[in-house]
Amino acid sequence: MVINIIKSISLGVLIAALALALHFSGPWRPGAPEGDITEEQKAIEATIGFYNRVLQDFFASDGAPAMIDSFPATKLQKHMIFRDIGFLRESNLVMVYDMASMEFVDITVSEDGQSAVAITFEEWNYMYRNRSEGGIKQEPKGLGHGYRYSLVRADGAWAVDDVHAIKVQYEPDRDEFFF
Repeated sequence: MVINIIKSISLGVLIAALALALHFSGPWRPGAPEGDITEEQKAIEATIGFYNRVLQDFFASDGAPAMIDSFPATKLQKHMIFRDIGFLRESNLVMVYDMASMEFVDITVSEDGQSAVAITFEEWNYMYRNRSEGGIKQEPKGLGHGYRYSLVRADGAWAVDDVHAIKVQYEPDRDEFFF
């Protein structure tokens, strides 16, 4: 039973990662011509996309640190994430995240190129399952929200240093949300 649940979650994470990879192959800002995107902005977009794919895996796997070394986050950010996973574990819960969509609203790189801020609008689905029994504790829910990512250079690559939920003036160019 537990093996089937793990296989189902792993398949779901794989499908979500493939969908995100296809989604992130377009422009970083809705409607922006391809020529307006700098290489630095593309690198930041890729970093945040990978950060969120691994983040989903950390939560769904109940904190299995298989990708901790390649996770593009500062040490403090990693500690904060695993603190949250530990809180869920103590509550006998596992949170399963699924990013439905992410649109980059703005990316700003500092003059010295050592830090950056990215603003996104994201839609997420999530549910809680019982850690010991494996059953669903809460039915899937969804949310759409803005986020502010602070990034820093670490060993020549971008790393997420902090993430905060913020209000974003963004209207998705569609009639429905994905959550």
